[in-house]
Amino acid sequence: MKTVKLTPKASRDQEHIRDYGYHHFGEDQADKYINQISGIFQVGENTSVYCL
Repeated sequence: MKTVKLTPKASRDQEHIRDYGYHHFGEDQADKYINQISGIFQVGENTSVYCL
């Protein structure tokens, strides 16, 4: 299994995405965005399970 590790800049970008979503669409939608992004990383970590 591969490990996906964010660079500091990517981590800040992810925080900015959540902040933007929170301010424009509310907390629930912002959390959905981040959960979807995290789900993509999980697929990348489990390449033996998913076809990319």
